[in-house]
Amino acid sequence: MVGWVGGGLLSAFGFPIVLGIWWKRANKAGALAGMLSGSITFLVLVITQPFALVAEPIIAAPVSLVFMVVVSLLTEPPSKEIQQEVERNHTNVKDVL
Repeated sequence: MVGWVGGGLLSAFGFPIVLGIWWKRANKAGALAGMLSGSITFLVLVITQPFALVAEPIIAAPVSLVFMVVVSLLTEPPSKEIQQEVERNHTNVKDVL
C-alpha cells in the first residue's frame, strides 16, 4: 500500500516539483499538464493491471516529464519576476552549500 501511494505521488508530483524549482522555463501550464498526465497514466495502469504495482510509476513518471517539458515549451515562459525569484533562490542555495 505504501509503495502504491508513493508511486502515485511520484508520478503526479515528482517532476513538476523538481523542474519547478530548478528549470527556469517551467511554468504553471506545464506543471499542471505534468501532474494530470502522470496521475491519469498511473490510475489507468492501476485499474487495468491491479497487481503490477511496480511498473506504474516507471511508466507514469516519464509521461509526466514529457508532458511538463513539452507544454512548458509550447506556452509562454514565466514572467521575469518569477524567473528572477528562481535565480535568487538558486543563489541562496549556492551560498549555503
